[in-house]
Formats: sequence, C-alpha cells, structure tokens
Amino acid sequence: KNIALCVNWLSENRESNLYIREIPLPVRRCDIDFNNHIHNVKYLDYALESLPLEIFKNQVFKALRISYKTATKEGEELTGKYAFIDGKHIVVIYGAEASVKALVQFE
Repeated sequence: KNIALCVNWLSENRESNLYIREIPLPVRRCDIDFNNHIHNVKYLDYALESLPLEIFKNQVFKALRISYKTATKEGEELTGKYAFIDGKHIVVIYGAEASVKALVQFE
C-alpha cells in the first residue's frame, strides 16, 4: 500500500472501519488567531489529543507531516479520527459535513 493513497482514501471516507478512535475536538477561543481561523499549530495539538493514550504516552515519533486542507473558523465543530496503517499513525481532523480540515501523519 502507498501511505499517501491510504491517507487520501481515509480523508474521503469519514466512516471507514479503519478508524480505531474518534473524539470530539472542542475549539477554544485561545485556538483562534486574529483572522478568525484556528492557528496552524493547534492542529498538531488536536492530532495528539486524538491519539490513543497508550500511543501518546509510549510512542517515540521520528517524523511528522501535517497537510492542511481547509481553514477552520471559530464556532465550527471538529472531530479527530485515528487510524494505524502500514506502521504509521494517521489522524484526520474533520469539520462539519465531513469536510477534511487537516491530515496528520506520525512515524
């Protein structure tokens, strides 16, 4: 499998059974910049929050890739979904109506 193809497929298939974990991600006022968008660095915080606890605590990551897809504005609801594919930890951050906000890949 090509990991890029898997990540793209996941982003298009919100209800995939490959997702192991799903959590709501509340957007706080401090996450918003002066353009009324979420700070880019906050997507990393959201992705880390979406990882299963045992992976967050025990995994040492050597690489990280974030792909920003669409801006998130104040008041939007986000969901983080986690999958483990081909040795890579993948988090897809979704907005309302299944719009992909960001893809985060940890290695």
